[in-house]
Amino acid sequence: MFYIVLIAVIVVIMVVAGKKNYETGKRLKEEGKVAQRQGAFWECAEVFTADTTYEAIREKVKALDLTDAKATAYCDYEGKKSILFKSNDGWNAALDTGEKDGKRVFRFSFIAWQTHNGIVNCIMTMNVMETAIEKTILSLDPAATVETHKMQLKTKSR
Repeated sequence: MFYIVLIAVIVVIMVVAGKKNYETGKRLKEEGKVAQRQGAFWECAEVFTADTTYEAIREKVKALDLTDAKATAYCDYEGKKSILFKSNDGWNAALDTGEKDGKRVFRFSFIAWQTHNGIVNCIMTMNVMETAIEKTILSLDPAATVETHKMQLKTKSR
């Protein structure tokens, strides 16, 4: 009898959690805070070629509400034209600047994240962050282009 009650409680908790996650995802989509993404998007870097400056992006990022990403932005990280994003959900991302063929490029990538039993934690907040960066750059240069590059990953186990 005890095991039946325990299993019933676990099922109820899983249903409630699943419903909450579904409703949160639906709300974020309706608000335009997440985009439909392919597979393991966190394993890819987005490289933007845009007619804007790091300084303009930095000011827009400072004004971003990153509450739904559960993240904090650290501009000019380590004295470079780079922005580090640290999330309370256990991932970090970076927006770095550079030049390619005389044009300004901005590379956004997730540089660290946590997994549990091989499953990435908090994909939704990662999607919120990536969508915010895409919108930020496109708001400064609607003609910006983006290329997606698969990253070479190094993993650590505990």
